[in-house]
Amino acid sequence: MTTADDVAAIRAALQARRSGRAVSKIASGGRSVEYAQMTIEELEQALTRAEAELAGRPRRGAIKPYFG
Repeated sequence: MTTADDVAAIRAALQARRSGRAVSKIASGGRSVEYAQMTIEELEQALTRAEAELAGRPRRGAIKPYFG
């Protein structure tokens, strides 16, 4: 279940990604760690889904064409 804290965390991650503050690689003492990052589009989609779930609205899926 999505909470308001989850939505706030996604918003913070989106803002950090847009402003360039998100770190993807850290090196120290000859060792390095690289983190996978979500794209801005993926973060926006996650935010939309989380806000819809928090509001209690059903998530809308893709339109399925029907040829009868």
